[in-house]
This record gives sequence, structure tokens and C-alpha cells, in this order.
Amino acid sequence: MIVSGEKVLLMAIKIEEVGIDFYHQLHVFTGKKKIFNSILNKLMNDKIKHKKIYQKLLKSIKVKKSQYLKFSKKEIKQIKLFVEGKIFNQIERAKAYISELNDISEVLLYALGFELDSLYFFEQIADKIVPAEKSIIQTIIKEEKSHVDQIILLRTAVRSEETKK
Repeated sequence: MIVSGEKVLLMAIKIEEVGIDFYHQLHVFTGKKKIFNSILNKLMNDKIKHKKIYQKLLKSIKVKKSQYLKFSKKEIKQIKLFVEGKIFNQIERAKAYISELNDISEVLLYALGFELDSLYFFEQIADKIVPAEKSIIQTIIKEEKSHVDQIILLRTAVRSEETKK
């Protein structure tokens, strides 16, 4: 099966939408805890920003038949299982897990797992993209890495504050 760079961007947009919903659900479940809300709002707003970047990139590409990603049937099955199981089911898993979270550090650790799953997914696809479309996947990976870096920095800051108490 052949997948175009356009489809990769559509997957990235869908993953960002899942991320927006994921952070919204975390926000709802953490309720009145203001530190949770401000951090989760920032992460959700970053997802919205990244979605807009991908949408703009999607409008700007001109996909030619020679610029397609090629996946074996086995790889397509693995991608589908990964995306459906690891990324799209995060919200349902989060609902069960969030009620047990007691501090923002735990919330950020959970969010980090979500972001690392997304990053891993796109890094696996990067090997399959033709040179003419490398910039698409590099943009997506750069944005996903910024999510990961941001969560690590936030978690480090939160943990530092917690140890001061």
C-alpha cells in the first residue's frame, strides 16, 4: 500500500485533535486544581498551534505520485495497531487513570507518555518518506519533540518546587 505525505499530515492533524481532547479531558478530571489547569491549558493550546501548523503545511504541499510513502502490508497493520491502540485510546485510559493522580508531576508524566508515543510513531514513518517530502515529517517531528521537551521542563520545575516544600 502507498501512503502520501498528505496522508501523513492528516494523521498528524488527527493525532493533534486527539491530543487536544486528551488535555481537555485531563483538565476536566483534575477539576479545581489551578496549577493543573494552567499547565494543561498551555499544553492544549500548543496542540492547537501545532494542528494549525500542520493544516497550513497540508494546504501548501503538492503531492505527486512519485512522492509517496511505501509501506508493506505488515507495516500498515503495525501502524494501524499502534495509532488505534496507543494514541487514539489514550483518552479512555486517561479517564481510568486520572482519578488516581494526586499531583501535577504525575499528570505530566502521563502526558509525557502520550507525547512520546506520538513522537515514536512519526519517527518510525520518517524512514519511509521520500527525500522530496522529508521536510514534512521533519516539521512534524520537530513539533512533537517540542511537546516532549516542554513537558520535561514543566515536570522538572514542578518537582523542584515540590522538593522545596
